[in-house]
Amino acid sequence: VGVPRDANVVLITIDTVRADHVHAYGYARTTTPALDAVAADGTLFANAWAHAPSTRYSIPALLTGRHPSQVLWDTTHPFWPGIDLENDTLGELAKRQGFATGAILNYHYFVTSRRMNQGFDEYDNTNARLHQGSDPASTRGSSSREQADLAIRFVTRHAAERFFLWVHFYDPHYQYETHPGTPSFGITPLDRYDHEILFTDQQIARVFDSLRGAGLWHKTIVVVTGDHGEGFGEHGITFHGYHLYAAQTKVPLIVRVPGLAPRRVTTPISHVDIFPTLANLIGAPPTPDMMGRSFVGEMSGQADANRDDPVFQEVIYEGPTERRALATRCWHLIYNMVPDNT
Repeated sequence: VGVPRDANVVLITIDTVRADHVHAYGYARTTTPALDAVAADGTLFANAWAHAPSTRYSIPALLTGRHPSQVLWDTTHPFWPGIDLENDTLGELAKRQGFATGAILNYHYFVTSRRMNQGFDEYDNTNARLHQGSDPASTRGSSSREQADLAIRFVTRHAAERFFLWVHFYDPHYQYETHPGTPSFGITPLDRYDHEILFTDQQIARVFDSLRGAGLWHKTIVVVTGDHGEGFGEHGITFHGYHLYAAQTKVPLIVRVPGLAPRRVTTPISHVDIFPTLANLIGAPPTPDMMGRSFVGEMSGQADANRDDPVFQEVIYEGPTERRALATRCWHLIYNMVPDNT
């Protein structure tokens, strides 16, 4: 389909960013100029969903291409489970294809003992020190600028190689901080949340500029998504972690592939689809572990971009909470198994 045979891959995950606060998705505020530009040059998935409303289950699903309840978990890890070595990960997929692989993280959840480092030659979680707080729902600090710095250094070091780089940006997560030099939208929690998204977008723009400056933009696949969303009172719920409503689980997904024309896709797409899609783009064969499907056909115009395929969602391992959901283009059905059985 015209994709460069030596294409690099940059995967950017943004913590706690909901689709309807991204300007390219119709949000009135200009929160995301860098992402908007990539969306205008790539494919915007209008109905992209996380499978779970928290980092600790959505990121493993994305990394392994398996629904959260089907990830092979290491439950011996204290507090939150890690992923078992038997899982096949995006890092391992890229390494098998000869990529130099790197991951740049920034939270204590990503410690190597949880094994999300599988397949990554370089795995840097040093910026976790910049986020403090005993309650994972409320942490202080900022790392987006520092994450961009590390990503730019990785690009510089590996400019002569074919590389796969995953960078996680955490700043939109509560608590919402103020960043001098970045425009303010106001003082309410929602205003400050949008301010965090804009600040993070400004740092992501620096990473994109480094790719252009190194002469790599024309052969770099860029994937940007959120790991989950955030509630601001919809359905009476704030923040995230325990509910599957769109505020908590409808996320941006923007994919820019050199050689493919810009497109807007309304077919529902999910995190488990990213693994087989990247495999397809980099020439790797599918594996039996993949639970999603490649959406290269939708991006290239070779498949219907407006089908109504359902996306499955779930909340698991959350104490007295268990929920399941199906999301389509037209409706979102949520089953509260525990509590309520409704």
